[in-house]
Amino acid sequence: MTAPSGGLVAAGKPVAPSETKPTGVSAAALKRQHALDELAYKITNNLPEDERHRIPGYAGLVVDPEGGRLSLYWKGELPAKVRNLANRSGKGLSVVTKQASCSAAEVVEAREKLAAATDAGRLPIDGTHRWHTLSVAPDGSGLELGFALEPGLAPAQATAAMCTVSTEAMKITGGVKVLASPAPAPATTSRQDDWAPWWAVPGSRRPTTPTAPRDSAFGAMVSHTC
Repeated sequence: MTAPSGGLVAAGKPVAPSETKPTGVSAAALKRQHALDELAYKITNNLPEDERHRIPGYAGLVVDPEGGRLSLYWKGELPAKVRNLANRSGKGLSVVTKQASCSAAEVVEAREKLAAATDAGRLPIDGTHRWHTLSVAPDGSGLELGFALEPGLAPAQATAAMCTVSTEAMKITGGVKVLASPAPAPATTSRQDDWAPWWAVPGSRRPTTPTAPRDSAFGAMVSHTC
């Protein structure tokens, strides 16, 4: 998956672009990756990922280079230009369009409300659990929130905690769905802890799988629902 104004609320760093060949990825998959990325940019008016929420109706997209597929999420009717691009995706590629419950603009607004209300993550949501990362889901379903779980909780207690955090967060977002999951906080990096294509700035890093589908969710994480 690739990516939230839209980065992580916590310090974030983009997934390395597909031009950097990761181990185990075929040349054919990299070629499809490039073609799908180009198509994604055309669909989104060449806007960078953190500005795509400005496109009316746009919710997100997921690029799957192994399958040669771009999943496009949109709220409402697709513009004619987008529909034409989707219908002329190219040989060996496909675009699957899906209706989203929220546009990226609506979810980004909800995210900003939540970030402001909880002082950018420095305050607990429910008096116990502190969240550290917050991102826009790539399918327009809502927000994805990673939080620090209290140590020593039983599985049932952990599930209850996820529901509590989601419920409390949705009170702030005005009903926009929040998918909460306990997750380790991203590891802070320095300029000395860098990787190709060399970002040269401090930030944070989370493990990624080179062949996994990439999204434009601005750092979205795996989440669980109640």
